[in-house]
Amino acid sequence: MVQDNLATITGVDQVVLQQRQDFLRPDSAVVVLVLSDENDCSIMDGSFNWIAAQLSNPNNTPFHLPRAASACATDPNSPCCRSCNSTEGAPPAGCTPLGADPECSKGMWDDQGDHPNLRCWEQKRRFGLDFLYPTSKYAEALTQPTICGSWLAPPGSSTALPSGECGGTRVPNPLFAGGRHPGLVFLVGIVGVPWQDLASDATLASPSELSLLSAGELAAKGRWGWLVPECQEPVSPSELPRPMSICKRWNLADQPDDPFMLESPSPAKSPATGEGPPARPGPMASDQRARGNTGDSDLQYACIFPLPTPKDCASFGGLRLRSEHRLHGKPSARVRAAGSDPGLRQGLSRDAPPRGAEGRRRPGGRRVHLPQGRRQSVEQRVRLHRGDGRLGPAARPQ
Repeated sequence: MVQDNLATITGVDQVVLQQRQDFLRPDSAVVVLVLSDENDCSIMDGSFNWIAAQLSNPNNTPFHLPRAASACATDPNSPCCRSCNSTEGAPPAGCTPLGADPECSKGMWDDQGDHPNLRCWEQKRRFGLDFLYPTSKYAEALTQPTICGSWLAPPGSSTALPSGECGGTRVPNPLFAGGRHPGLVFLVGIVGVPWQDLASDATLASPSELSLLSAGELAAKGRWGWLVPECQEPVSPSELPRPMSICKRWNLADQPDDPFMLESPSPAKSPATGEGPPARPGPMASDQRARGNTGDSDLQYACIFPLPTPKDCASFGGLRLRSEHRLHGKPSARVRAAGSDPGLRQGLSRDAPPRGAEGRRRPGGRRVHLPQGRRQSVEQRVRLHRGDGRLGPAARPQ
């Protein structure tokens, strides 16, 4: 139900509850497989968050979100970072009133600043609002016996909750309500990331083999900092029935250290040299220098790979043609390569999988991101998590 532009969640879906009960056998293993070539964009249910998906006004003109206050450009974590459309009697202490803010004086965003394909990119910095669920929601859902019932501010509240704060009471988690052991729940992510960041030293330059680092090895080598921003505030152990490391709020002013993991419609450039990302060692290093020509309507790829056989995609309309345009800078009905955007939010859920005992291989302890040039089927990719994590020659980038 929507009233005064605010959506209210009502009712209980008994069909879903029954299906969940029938599916979740207590003694079964549960594997959540995330396979995506784009970043996650899970909009929160309720309140005003639905406007993140609005594309047009009632008169069919394009709908654009309001800009963010000037403070958001340099520090999205600041209390001065808020939507220019916010209703406030007085600004937060030390902040410029929205009516005098130079960024707010520019009015709503336009087609270039708020392209529909980029609506989920760096929302707090660009819009002063974050419409998405916190990633701690997913980490808790896969590990905790009870979960937050709502991530929205209580009804009647005049302000939104900070990201990561629970706005309701904790309720039993159906994943564990029947007695399932946390070690039977696994999260597997197959998302956009440069494969070189995950390769072991022994196989980084090998033409025929690729061994992927475990989650623990990635942490020991400091690789997580290459892939995701730093955690600004962890969830307090007192807030969790099963204390563990889960990030409540990520540092929105921080960026992954690997330039290929930066979300941007423009090619990444080194802040030190002003040049494009340096090539990492490996067979596909040269192909990673240019991630595509997006025309400010899509994000740059984190990785690209050639297709064994070019695809004739004219019958698919603009979708595939846009993908070809991103890679080669000109329209064509023949797609010769593919790629994936940075999978940042999927990577931010890295707290979720249970860690296996030291020296023991477990699916929850490995995040296998497919390398470029991958040719194996999805079924084969999933099997990587049950074996030793090594790929054969046919799966190695050519």
